[in-house]
Amino acid sequence: MNWFLRLSIKNKLTVIILSVTLFAIGLGCTGMLLLELSHRKQEISDNALLIAQTTGAYIAEDVASQNKPAVQQALNILAGNPDIINIFIYGPNGQYFTSLHESANTPSVAPAEHTVSITDSGVYVAEPLEFEGHHYGTIYQIMSIAPIQQEKFQHIVAAIILIVMVLLFSFLITNRLQGLISKPIMNLTDVAKQIKQERSYNLRAKTELKDEIGALYTMFNQMMERIEQHEAELRLADEKWRAITGNTPDIIMLVDEEGRIQFINQTLPEFTSEEVIGRFVTDFVPDRFRQTIEKTFEAVWRTGLTQDFEVEYESPRGVIVYESRVGPIKNSKIAGLSVSSRNISQRKSAEAAKARALKRLAILRSLDEAILKAHSSTAIAAAALENINGLVPTRRSSVTLFDIPNHEMVVLASCGTVIDALAIGARLALDSAWGDIEALKNGKVHTVDDIGTLAQVSPVARSFSQSGIKAFHNIPLRANGELIGTLNLCAATAEAFSLEELDITTEIAGVLAIAIEQARLKEAIQHHGEQMERRVAERTAELEAANRELESFSYSVSHDLRAPLRSIDGFSRLILDEYQDVLDQQGVDYLNRVRNASQRMGRLIDDLLALSRINRSGINRKLVSVGQLAREVMNALREHEPQRQVEFIVHGDINAFADSQLLRVVLENLLGNAWKFTSHKPQAVIEMGEDQAPGRHGGKRTIYVKDNGAGFDMNYAGKLFGAFQRLHSEEEFGGTGIGLASAQRIIHRHGGEIWAEGKVEKGAVFYFTLGP
Repeated sequence: MNWFLRLSIKNKLTVIILSVTLFAIGLGCTGMLLLELSHRKQEISDNALLIAQTTGAYIAEDVASQNKPAVQQALNILAGNPDIINIFIYGPNGQYFTSLHESANTPSVAPAEHTVSITDSGVYVAEPLEFEGHHYGTIYQIMSIAPIQQEKFQHIVAAIILIVMVLLFSFLITNRLQGLISKPIMNLTDVAKQIKQERSYNLRAKTELKDEIGALYTMFNQMMERIEQHEAELRLADEKWRAITGNTPDIIMLVDEEGRIQFINQTLPEFTSEEVIGRFVTDFVPDRFRQTIEKTFEAVWRTGLTQDFEVEYESPRGVIVYESRVGPIKNSKIAGLSVSSRNISQRKSAEAAKARALKRLAILRSLDEAILKAHSSTAIAAAALENINGLVPTRRSSVTLFDIPNHEMVVLASCGTVIDALAIGARLALDSAWGDIEALKNGKVHTVDDIGTLAQVSPVARSFSQSGIKAFHNIPLRANGELIGTLNLCAATAEAFSLEELDITTEIAGVLAIAIEQARLKEAIQHHGEQMERRVAERTAELEAANRELESFSYSVSHDLRAPLRSIDGFSRLILDEYQDVLDQQGVDYLNRVRNASQRMGRLIDDLLALSRINRSGINRKLVSVGQLAREVMNALREHEPQRQVEFIVHGDINAFADSQLLRVVLENLLGNAWKFTSHKPQAVIEMGEDQAPGRHGGKRTIYVKDNGAGFDMNYAGKLFGAFQRLHSEEEFGGTGIGLASAQRIIHRHGGEIWAEGKVEKGAVFYFTLGP
């Protein structure tokens, strides 16, 4: 169909009309031909049947009498009929009798009677031969269908001639009439092409038609009117936009999705418009702001919401600050970004001045509060320096106190560049540190514009010079009319501080001197009382610190370590449950190892907490049945591993005066170890009793737990009761290595002792006493 789509409207109409005409005529001729052939076939069938019936009636008597010559003579009468191809006569039993023409294709058996059929080869009729009510055979007649074929050919030739004549007539009429449809459309197309080439939207298409094409012309002209109006509105909007952007002091840019500048209303310093258009916005900003701008642009593209940012530029006139706002340009979607930037340097300067004034008031208020509290001269000086460094551009500041009678000074506090010679607490001779002491005593600020002039005579000056400090101001600290020290401000240049900043720091120095003096008086008053209380406070502090450390450790272990372990174990279990089909066997094994390690760490944490609680828990001694406690512990072990067969023997009644809860922990660890280290023995035996042999163990009442398990090498017996000490690998026997350490601490808190004896693969015996 592509060839049809490429045709003009005129040719399309011609093709459509001729195709419809051809289809209609062909369909009509075909129908007429089929109807005529059907009638003709019926006529030939009827004629053939009549001939067969007449012939049969004439020869029936001769066939009945088997008079073959008479039958042959009767058939020869029909030999002159060109439409009869052959006639076959069959006897009553269906045997062949005779025929009009001898033929090699003579049917040997008579066909079914009362049959009339027409095929492409002829008309076939089979009728019975009857005489006086009796059946004597069958006549089978074959006639030619040449008349039908000839008539069919004549009809087809007539139909073709008719079709050609009708198509020719239709083409002539169509070629004349289709211009009434296609020509107006072609004219409309020419007008549209002219509008596109000349971009002149005041052109109009004219026609006198009142049909659908005329309506199309009307709608086209209305559309051109709206476009012309819209074009005028766009020109007016563009003029307004250029007027607004051209007269505003702000920089306005339009940016595409890649961040390239498509429009700018004014040139940037040192660049022309041609050099700016098409380049990235980030090409014109300092490197430290590029990431901020890229993130801002990305946020506007993603959310469609307006975003703000600031950019600072270094210039010979100082720092220039631009405040920028980025917004989306929307059509059906975000088509670009608008960026408007305004120079807010003056506003920033005013805000900075206001902030300094507020800072000055805050510093003075802070110093006033420090004077009232007067808790420490060092703290007051440090607080003052911290606030001063946020107010004035100093490289280093310090507060020094003078000991005039001894001609020394001491550094009370410092902030900024570190100078070893002026470390906090350093004591220096006044002459070697500062110059004009007399001027300071009179309340004058001592200024050195070039510290290099003092570098040869003052070690402190040399330290300043080596640290990059070129100038300093010494502001006197005077209290009650006496010079007590200086506020020292260091800078890289002599012009670093403005007169306003020097006035502020001088005012602060006066307040600071009063605060330091009052703090020194209060410190002197409190000095003696503090010495008397110091020893008690130190010991109390040490004890509290130890308790806090222990509490902090317990809290950290029970909270900070448990939470990530639960997360590791939980999420590992979730991965195994939900993604086991995705993981291979090695991945599943790795996750199981992670879970086992986290669970082992959890058990280790529990043991550590239990170990730490032992030293803090109180002891409530009472008479306890040690044997009964041991049986309860063993029952719990059996419930945990019911498949194991372990013989447990308790020798006699064992009673002790002890804390039942702590003693249960001891038995859980000792019996638990015996249960664990006999796991490889087919016949495990665990015994418990009291060693009453005279003279053994210094005469102390001793309880033992014995097993026939893995045992241990006595050369390593010293490691048994240390935390995390293990004599067997975790793969061989599990555990955290905390149990025996916990048991030892409990026994020691009872005033007793615990020890062990054993041999490798011969079992082990643990002994313990519980004190008086």
